[in-house]
Amino acid sequence: MRTAAVEKTPVAVERGQAQLFLDDERIAERRNVTRRWHRLRKHPANPLFSRSAEEVQVYLSGTVLHEPEPGGGEPLFRMWYYARSEKVRWVAYARSRDGLSWEKPDLGVLPAGRGLPGNAVFAPPGWRLIDFSGLVKDPRPGAADGERYKLIVSADTRGAVEVDEPLEGLEGKHFVRGTSPDGWRWTFHGAFKPAMPTYPDRGCLTWDPFRQEFTQFGRSRHRPPELVERGGPNYAGRAVGRGTSADFESWSEEWPHVIHATGEDPDGTEIYGCSAFPAGGQWIALTQMHHSLPHLAFIDMAIAHSRDGVDWTREDHLVLPGGDVGDWDRFNQCTSTAPLRVGDELWVYYCGRSFRHREYFACPEWRPEVPRGDSGPKYARIGLATIRLDGWCSLAAGYDGGAVVTGPVVLPAGGLRVNARSPWGAVTVEVLDEEGSPIPGVPRSAPVSADGVDLKVEWPGGAVLDSLRGRPVRLRFTLENAHLYSWRIA
Repeated sequence: MRTAAVEKTPVAVERGQAQLFLDDERIAERRNVTRRWHRLRKHPANPLFSRSAEEVQVYLSGTVLHEPEPGGGEPLFRMWYYARSEKVRWVAYARSRDGLSWEKPDLGVLPAGRGLPGNAVFAPPGWRLIDFSGLVKDPRPGAADGERYKLIVSADTRGAVEVDEPLEGLEGKHFVRGTSPDGWRWTFHGAFKPAMPTYPDRGCLTWDPFRQEFTQFGRSRHRPPELVERGGPNYAGRAVGRGTSADFESWSEEWPHVIHATGEDPDGTEIYGCSAFPAGGQWIALTQMHHSLPHLAFIDMAIAHSRDGVDWTREDHLVLPGGDVGDWDRFNQCTSTAPLRVGDELWVYYCGRSFRHREYFACPEWRPEVPRGDSGPKYARIGLATIRLDGWCSLAAGYDGGAVVTGPVVLPAGGLRVNARSPWGAVTVEVLDEEGSPIPGVPRSAPVSADGVDLKVEWPGGAVLDSLRGRPVRLRFTLENAHLYSWRIA
């Protein structure tokens, strides 16, 4: 039996919000139950698209939304991604009816004659783009319609090909902001530098619904002597920093690193970047695990989670490994800024590459001393991986059975639903009092023996939860040959 140190203060559960099992913070007891982490499933149609026309390379460090395009109509999958030619770099746009077959429309929103394709939507003159942090659709009721969409790119004034006029006071690397009424027509909205140790590279822009503010994750440094010694002379100590803004204009003075390698990681491990997003009242980050030793030089994706977006727990589990020999995504995985719910699944669009990391972003001192090795032509492509809704992890028990007891919760009106896989077993639920004892006259639920993300829990004699509304209770889930992914009040 496992008993967790759970706060005695009851937690008010928000109706409709899934309660995940990423950590033990709201679990009082686990008996004969293990936590299982699950991988994304790569779609058999991959890769969905590659470079075309002026594009030399395409990268999905961007965002995918499902909504109508400007002018209305049926919802489409709308993708903003990062592309480059030999001289110019830009944010590009693609669309799809089914999320699998994509087209790159000729929008013509940027001036002709700059060497940009018709689906380019953001390439501010005077800046050389380094990375695309993605975009958000501003949810605030008072947000100006002309600035409803907001994006951030990492960019440098050095190496820019087209300079209309000097960017006074903006020399070097910055986070560059853009705003748009529709996701097509973008306006340069200023630039800023985060406070060290964070700097403008490999970012992820998101909206924090809990604090009601914009959050930007960016490149940071974490180089304690023990990691540097084990990482070799070229160890950069890449990590993830975090800054916030209430208005998209003024950003926090401090940008501490919040996700970084530790002494428990293999030699040369760096956190190259992340895609962070809210999930079930918490945060999940798909972290780029950079295996930076020269003979490795590849990136795969692991998972981290947080209750507040500041203090993170990293898991060893790989949620999106690199491909096998013969696959298009052998090396260097990078996911879109957030998953997209499609039916009972979460869709994660990602970029994979055929070449090792050092082949493109090599430290000069590596080149003469490290052979090319098992690395292919410099192609990056975009694909799709899926997972069941809330399927990042589950609590599981075999036929011997196990149980999970929550901390005290106050439930809103509504029925109990579970996301479970138990077609050859069962999940049953008991409502206990605040101290964890059975409540006289309250029966155990009927067994749930099915596989689904929204399975109704029923009690003999009708609704049980209505009589306990507003009263602190605990829920005991008993599992028999079953996985439990989450629960919620419908």
